[in-house]
Amino acid sequence: MRGLLLIALSVVRGRPLERLRGGGWGSSKADPLATDEAKTLYAMGCSVGRQIGDLTCLPPTEIDTLLIGVRDVLTRTTLQVELSEYMPKAAELLKARSAEESARFAKEGEEVLAAAVATPSAQVTESGLVVRMLSEGKGDFPTASDTVRFNFEGRLPDGTVIDISTKPVEIVVSAAPTRGLQEGLQHIRPGGKAILTMPSSLGFGDKGQSVIPPMATLVFEIELLANLGPKAFPASAVQDDDVDTSVEDDVY
Repeated sequence: MRGLLLIALSVVRGRPLERLRGGGWGSSKADPLATDEAKTLYAMGCSVGRQIGDLTCLPPTEIDTLLIGVRDVLTRTTLQVELSEYMPKAAELLKARSAEESARFAKEGEEVLAAAVATPSAQVTESGLVVRMLSEGKGDFPTASDTVRFNFEGRLPDGTVIDISTKPVEIVVSAAPTRGLQEGLQHIRPGGKAILTMPSSLGFGDKGQSVIPPMATLVFEIELLANLGPKAFPASAVQDDDVDTSVEDDVY
């Protein structure tokens, strides 16, 4: 599931190659994303990958095989199997893989939550959110109607980064994309940093979202830069290029 588009690039020319992590294909040192055209093609691949998020439950080896089929279609190569025979089996296979993935993430999530609760100074709210302060801030805690500015990094239980802010995010607390973030932001004073560990019930539950698998516990590290208080906040009116107001589109 993770690195889907990197794997997609690695099957070009019809042979599976190692994932791209700062190097080129095979033994080559060339950067496959060195040109604007290459980066544009990569962006197109990312867009396609987001549209087929239901397939993220497949393990990497099966994604390799799936992408051979994608390549054969895109290159107008003669197909290697009879689609009418095997496509009816797709729903059953995906259902099985999704169940396996959900069970794995549920188990990992329970372990991560238990470890977070056992951490000294951890606070557990009534909803099950675990808040661990890394540094205390000053001033008033935000309320649901306040606009806040913050940096974040979101991870899955296995440490996979699902999203990270490249510049400060500015958003009304109640508009944060998960209940866990909405609640957690209200436990951090301006200038403070905290780790929020949220059960799937405070994230995306049994359905998941984009790269977030079903039943996944989420771990967010938050640095609250400012509490701007309640204010009118039409995104179109914001002129500061150093502030991101599109967290609902960018997260996940």
